[in-house]
Amino acid sequence: MTAKILLLNLIIFIVFGIIIGVMVLAFRDIGELTDKIIDREARQIIHNAGMAREISGVFDRANMLIGTFYKNEALLKTNGDILLNETERLSSQKMDEKLKKSLTDFKTRLELFLKQCARINDISKHVHLINDDLTNSLAKMDNIISEKIILLITEEKDVSDLRQLSILIPSYREYLLKVNLQFAALETLRSEKNAETICALLAELHLRLRTLLTFDPQVLSCKNNLLNGVSEYEKYIAVFNDAVTEFHIRLTELNRGKQQIIGVMENLNKEIINKFHHIHEKTKKVMRSSMYFVYILSGTVIILFGVLTYIFFLLNIRKPMELICQELESVGNGDFDARIRLERVDEWSVIEQSLNKMVSEIWDSYSELYLKNEQLQKMHKELEATATYLEAEVAERKRTEKKLWKSQQYIKNIIDFMPSAMIGVDNEGRVTHWNMAAEKVVGISAEEAQNKFVTDVYPELDPQMNRIRRSLTDLRPLKAEKQIRLRQDEICYDDIMIYPLAADGEEGAVIRIDDVTSRVRIEEMMIQTEKMMSVGGLAAGMAHEINNPLGVILQGTQNTFRRLSPELEVNLKVARECGTDLETIRSYLKKRSILRYMNGIKDAGTRAAKIVTNMLNFSRQSEANMVPTNINKLLDNTIELAANDYDLKKKYDFRYIVIIRDYAHQLTEVPCIVTEIEQVILNLLRNSAQAMAEIKERKNTSKIILRTKREAEHVQIEIQDNGPGMDEKIRTRIFEPFFTTKTVGLGTGLGLSVSYFIITKNHRGTMSVESEPGRGAKFIIRLPLTRTPPNERIYRSYSPGNI
Repeated sequence: MTAKILLLNLIIFIVFGIIIGVMVLAFRDIGELTDKIIDREARQIIHNAGMAREISGVFDRANMLIGTFYKNEALLKTNGDILLNETERLSSQKMDEKLKKSLTDFKTRLELFLKQCARINDISKHVHLINDDLTNSLAKMDNIISEKIILLITEEKDVSDLRQLSILIPSYREYLLKVNLQFAALETLRSEKNAETICALLAELHLRLRTLLTFDPQVLSCKNNLLNGVSEYEKYIAVFNDAVTEFHIRLTELNRGKQQIIGVMENLNKEIINKFHHIHEKTKKVMRSSMYFVYILSGTVIILFGVLTYIFFLLNIRKPMELICQELESVGNGDFDARIRLERVDEWSVIEQSLNKMVSEIWDSYSELYLKNEQLQKMHKELEATATYLEAEVAERKRTEKKLWKSQQYIKNIIDFMPSAMIGVDNEGRVTHWNMAAEKVVGISAEEAQNKFVTDVYPELDPQMNRIRRSLTDLRPLKAEKQIRLRQDEICYDDIMIYPLAADGEEGAVIRIDDVTSRVRIEEMMIQTEKMMSVGGLAAGMAHEINNPLGVILQGTQNTFRRLSPELEVNLKVARECGTDLETIRSYLKKRSILRYMNGIKDAGTRAAKIVTNMLNFSRQSEANMVPTNINKLLDNTIELAANDYDLKKKYDFRYIVIIRDYAHQLTEVPCIVTEIEQVILNLLRNSAQAMAEIKERKNTSKIILRTKREAEHVQIEIQDNGPGMDEKIRTRIFEPFFTTKTVGLGTGLGLSVSYFIITKNHRGTMSVESEPGRGAKFIIRLPLTRTPPNERIYRSYSPGNI
């Protein structure tokens, strides 16, 4: 019994071993088969996707080259070689034979297309060279005829034949211009035009040149050169037309090759999808065979171990397989978002990860192919739109040709309405042209100035007559810059450009006059600004140097007072050791006024240190950020800075001006750029001081009143003086750039202009002035309480005291 049980157990163990072995082999075969399938097919998918991307890149580069190769041989050579090398590299890779053959055919067509492009560029270069030779020959003939006419006129001989030849040359140029326009339309390479019109024009030009009768050897030589050039021009035009036709044929073949490659790629993708379906069926078949074999072997022990075997297979094989089959069926039905989720930590987790990775790569490849297909469709639509646009361009060109006859009148209007004064004169200096700008500058109409000497109607040009004669003699333009002219008691600057003209034996000149007063003043202002920046840096350096001895003086004074103080025990001890006491010493110092002198030294040093601190704060680079600022404190700091200002040249001193502060208490802080507002206030204070200093017989004390008050959305600052004031004419122009009432050298007229822009542009506030003659002036500044970033920055390096 024991032996039977042992035998039975042995048999059971053998059966279980066989079952376990079969299961291990089955799982291993399934894993190897799955890994092999995933590795082979996934690699093929990735390879095809990469190949599709690279082929698309070749197509894109080819399309870009089609639109840019013309007249660009270096680009054609470089990009053409890149395309051929890239196509050769792709075709040399391991791939489907159909795709390899399509790529080889595409490379052959691409080589033919690139050769045709190079041929078109070469022919176009020859055509342009011939056109340049014809133009030069016509110019040479024109010059020869003009010289002959002048020589015969000097010898008092008949020049009628030469004049007729001279009249024919513009018609030849007109024919050549028409040929150029027609060839320009043919050069677009996408136009439907042919060379018949150009050949007809060249034939007619050739016929006209042949009928040209002349016995002069030089003119006859030019005629023969023109006839040969026109014949060669016509020949190359025909060759260019044939080359363009061949270009379109090669382009069509190239596009056909692209479509062939795209079709092969689509077929490969379909084959890959079919392979995946076949793989799915094969995997299911292998799994079913393994399960059936296990069921047959386990039939002998099904009663004893049926439940355990059923549970084992249910949990470890059937359920994961069903989940895998369901998800694979979902993927096969087009649901690429489906993923296998077994939540196991055995071999099934590897299969789960591999299958999920395979599905993700399939989805990525499909998405990329779908996007490429959409891009190709979009490119096709863009090509259709381009064709429509070119048709519209051709129609527009025809309409433009109909409007060419209006161009001469239009050009005349342009000259008349140019901002520069344009004056035409003959070789005697008489006016032949007088545009509207000249009428505005001089105040004389064109009818009045016509045929008069230019120096009579524009006396300021009298110094330029020698330049005009020299320009006519040398036949080269001359320019005179920054010529001074008085306009309404104001100095203005003009740039005068003289262009010589010589045509049909008549000589003259065109004089262009540009008002550059603003530019000259800006240049002077920039020079002054650089000087002020240098002075500001020097002042900052001096302030730093002064700070050191001031610190020593203040520290020494403070230590002296401490060592005379009776509150320190060490002072009393040292005094007793010296045979005296501090009271006696302090009594002596008091009677000799030494303490008063030392207090004066301390106060003067403190005041000097404060002055240096203010100078440093003002000369430092300002920050562009707005910060909430106490306006009352800002005004006090600016007044303190201005109080140390005394200018011997401008003859004012703030120490003799009464400053009245009328501030609103508990004023809301205003967001502003502190240094810019200090610059504005300091400029207004200095202007007020300078204005009051100009009153020679003052009966009352000079004073400046500063007021602040809160409004609904603003803080208002008022700066009022009792100076001479200003009339309405000056008040309306007070904020204009370069406007100043000061004498020459005391200002550039930019101080209030810069202040106005700082308030209105940088701070979005307002600035106005109220004044009457003899009653002083009051400047009113309103700053918004809300923080508003400025649209633009005003250059803040101006020195307000010198503006």
